[in-house]
Amino acid sequence: MDNIPARAKRELLQKQLLKAVSEPDNTGLILEALATYEDWKTQFPEEYKNALYFERVEGPANYYELVTGLYCGYPDQVKDAKDLDRALALLATRDDVYVRYGLVNECYTVGGFTCVLLDRFDSNWKQRLMDDPEATPMELLREYYKDEALSAPQRLSQTEMDAVAEEILKPDENKGTPLLFTMLYDLLF
Repeated sequence: MDNIPARAKRELLQKQLLKAVSEPDNTGLILEALATYEDWKTQFPEEYKNALYFERVEGPANYYELVTGLYCGYPDQVKDAKDLDRALALLATRDDVYVRYGLVNECYTVGGFTCVLLDRFDSNWKQRLMDDPEATPMELLREYYKDEALSAPQRLSQTEMDAVAEEILKPDENKGTPLLFTMLYDLLF
């Protein structure tokens, strides 16, 4: 609750990335997500600095969990990269499951689904991430589109920010870990 504008911007980014994954032929959606990311970096430089490690580590870890989960959980339906791409596109339509709040939690979705996008456009992204200790999935994706002009980022209304605040305050009945564990995790890490 300490930075609702940043949380709202990151919610928008997560939803844009999910939409981009769910519509693989729409490059404009990727450019919108990149514009939102660049805007967030500019508006919240301290958050950006604090997110780098988690986007770099937890994002790809989430990506591997998504990919292996689909291959292992649905071996009859997901047999190759084409099946995987379709499954990930379908999975990305579930923003009610994948949109998270809190800087560290957001990095799972931002990094994980950015890695899915990188798979579609850059077969060497994993090596590039290992070779560059400063790289993040979003930075690698931006490099792929470095010659593309980004549109003005979407501005969020007070109503949209209020909706994010309301969502954050909702009891965590059916979503993820209990509130106490989340609080302790945030304090420790």
